Amino acid sequence: MSNEDLEEQLRRCLLKQRYLVVMDDIWDIKAWNVVKQSLPDDGNRSRIIFTTQNHHLISDDEGSGKTYLLSPLIEEKPWEFLQEKIFHKDACPQELLEIGKRIVEHCEGLPLAITVIAGLLAKEKKNVGWWKQVEASLSSDSTTKGYMGAIELSYKHLMDYLKPCFLYFGAFRKGEVIGARKLTLLWNAEGFVNRNQRSCFEVVAKEYLKELNDRSLVIVSERSFNGGIKACRLHDLLHKFCSKKAKDEKFLHVLERSEDSDHILNPVKHDQYRLCIHAESTASGSLKPAC
Repeated sequence: MSNEDLEEQLRRCLLKQRYLVVMDDIWDIKAWNVVKQSLPDDGNRSRIIFTTQNHHLISDDEGSGKTYLLSPLIEEKPWEFLQEKIFHKDACPQELLEIGKRIVEHCEGLPLAITVIAGLLAKEKKNVGWWKQVEASLSSDSTTKGYMGAIELSYKHLMDYLKPCFLYFGAFRKGEVIGARKLTLLWNAEGFVNRNQRSCFEVVAKEYLKELNDRSLVIVSERSFNGGIKACRLHDLLHKFCSKKAKDEKFLHVLERSEDSDHILNPVKHDQYRLCIHAESTASGSLKPAC
């Protein structure tokens, strides 16, 4: 079907119906303009909601409705959120209460920071010494606050074999859904997967991916029939951290087509071990290394 046929079919399906449409994580008003003609307004209290991190997006739409600015969690909510992430319906051990409340203060009420820290604490969820170590690390890191401090700490405590696997997500575009098999094959090709005599690389790589998910660093987008991870992605802010860290450590540099107007790859400028070029297939042929 053509785009026009799809738009018409969607409009007919929703005509005279009461509907709720949610468009999550919109960065450009063009995404809304593409679909809004297919969403009829029959005066029956249908609703359209879109979320964005771009505060200027709403002003770009002349017919925008109400705007709700989400604030950080306040009062007891951050601590309740952390408890639920780690202990689920169980109560937090009494000896961890005060430490946990001090830890959550460093997250500044940001749900992403709390989620990442919860993934770190959950590995030793009843170990007082480990919780104190996490608190001390957050307290001493005065240069990174909120979610960045939480992600940095979680990255530092990754096993060495997981660090390159996590940084490799920076090679993909922000928000991209990545097939697990494609990802694990790339990890193996790069030599990230430590094979052993008992398991083949596919099994080991799947364990790596599961561990990153258990630490709340990876979001599962789709699961296979047996509950395994079929596709995954990174939260935008985690992707931002990943891309910056990969570049700072000279692990990976992502080159957008627009980054070099003359389409010349300068080996002095791009001195990272891996260079990932985001360009259309017809355009990438004009990218030539400088001699």
